[in-house]
Amino acid sequence: PELSTQQDLQKFVVQANKPVLIDMYATMCTSCTNMMPLIQQLAFNYSRDLNVVKINISTTEIDYQAMLEQFGTHELDAVPTFLLIKDGKVVARLEGEQPKRAFEEIIDQCLGFVQP
Repeated sequence: PELSTQQDLQKFVVQANKPVLIDMYATMCTSCTNMMPLIQQLAFNYSRDLNVVKINISTTEIDYQAMLEQFGTHELDAVPTFLLIKDGKVVARLEGEQPKRAFEEIIDQCLGFVQP
């Protein structure tokens, strides 16, 4: 889902009962648009084990800088930025356009499908 409020963040990320991949993007970002089909595919492929959410930093009411601090990571340097959250902490972070394999590696490791 698309998160736009602090309540959304609480419900879909903070209180999530499984890891969450956050796609932080901007409306006018070409790289963000290019990544959308891959993120949708990952959401489908991992739907049993992982929640995938999107935050449009151009329009959101969420204080995403405070959110980044809450999850123990540094400020937003680029879009798209992808955060993999487990147990309330960022366990992996990717920035910019990335190949499918990069996501599969961090997700599979997070879910315990492969050893680090």
